[in-house]
Amino acid sequence: MKKQMVAFVVSSLIASSLAGCEAKTDKDSISTENVITPAATVTPAAKEDVAAIYKDGTYTTQTDPDYEGFYEKATIEVDNGLITSVDWGIYDSTRNDKPFDENYEEVYTGQDEYVEQCRSDWKGSRSYAADLIATQDVTKVDAVSGATWTNKLFKGVVNKALEDAALE
Repeated sequence: MKKQMVAFVVSSLIASSLAGCEAKTDKDSISTENVITPAATVTPAAKEDVAAIYKDGTYTTQTDPDYEGFYEKATIEVDNGLITSVDWGIYDSTRNDKPFDENYEEVYTGQDEYVEQCRSDWKGSRSYAADLIATQDVTKVDAVSGATWTNKLFKGVVNKALEDAALE
């Protein structure tokens, strides 16, 4: 039952990410630079508030590139049944696998709307790993205003990484 639920959530996230709301130009003007978020770690308060729901271990995954060439990588560590560390990033296969980071906006020089969107997505993406550790539930990691794209990608790769970690 849990595997069916995880599969449903993952497929729902993939479908919703394909319908994304961010504006893009043609592939040649899309940066390969994607989000790298430093690993977040669990706080003692989070360990006390949440029951163990995962098998201990380190879970690493990578998604396939989407129609624009973006793919995600994640490594999640579980200790005593709880997510204790999350390291994730978004990469662009059409630009030599460069990460999406604070320099992503340079691809859109002169296109103020896209520059602002890049800044919003980068800023918002910085909180998702810590939010997951605090809540221990990817569905409770809310999108930051202006950073819906990175939130959808984060949730998709995290769900994929946690498929093997889920308790039967």
